[in-house]
Amino acid sequence: MRLIFETEDKSEEMRDILKCQRNLYSIPQGTFPLARDMGLPWELLSKPVLEAENDFATAVIDQTQKYEPRVTVTACTFEEDRDTGDLEATIEQKRATDNGYDT
Repeated sequence: MRLIFETEDKSEEMRDILKCQRNLYSIPQGTFPLARDMGLPWELLSKPVLEAENDFATAVIDQTQKYEPRVTVTACTFEEDRDTGDLEATIEQKRATDNGYDT
């Protein structure tokens, strides 16, 4: 799955946040010592597309709230390449304003 992050914030801190999110979403859930709930559940990749999209969006929102509270996910949309079967997820987000991290 290819991830695309959309945000109007082009600051250096947002680039750091995006880097942290890419790392977070690339960890198979259950494999990170001392934080077994960190990451995304890999079994969603073998589900039917519509079910996988829903589960992926839910997991992204939950993981972002827990591990990257500097941003809020506002939307998660999907586009499928029917020729290759690849799925592209676009994660829209904005800076969180109620957690003390807003600048």
